Order: sequence, then structure tokens, then C-alpha cells
Amino acid sequence: MADGKALDFIDTLDLYSIFGNIIDNAIESVIQLQDEEQRIIGITVSSDGNFLCIHTENYYSHPLSFSDGLPETTKGDNSYH
Repeated sequence: MADGKALDFIDTLDLYSIFGNIIDNAIESVIQLQDEEQRIIGITVSSDGNFLCIHTENYYSHPLSFSDGLPETTKGDNSYH
């Protein structure tokens, strides 16, 4: 679900970049799952006052690692990510 009007202030190329990254990361995660019923990706876009909220959900089967309260990347080059 997406509130398209809430995205009006973002340049089209930036939207492609944002959502492309979200979807690529989610696909990278769910294709590794053994249970095909867990291979789902949910994305919602809404506005809350002056805030734009993009929420994504997908299953992930590996342990999460955190640094300074934020999840660490699983990408090979963490300086690029």
C-alpha cells in the first residue's frame, strides 16, 4: 500500500533508488529461506503529519548483529553500504 501523494516531494530518480534498494535487500533475504511460504515482502507508505513513513517487512533467517544500536550490514563492502 502506498500513499502516492505523500511521495510528491521526492524526485523520481530518488524514488527509484530508495524503493529499488528496499526491494533488492528484501529479495536478497527471502530467496535464502527454505520455507517458500515465508518468501513474502510487505511495503507500506504513509504520511504522519510532516513525516513520510516507509515501512517494509520480510523474513530473515540469520542472526542479527548490531553496532551502536543499529543493525550491521551483511554486504561485503560495508563502507559502500
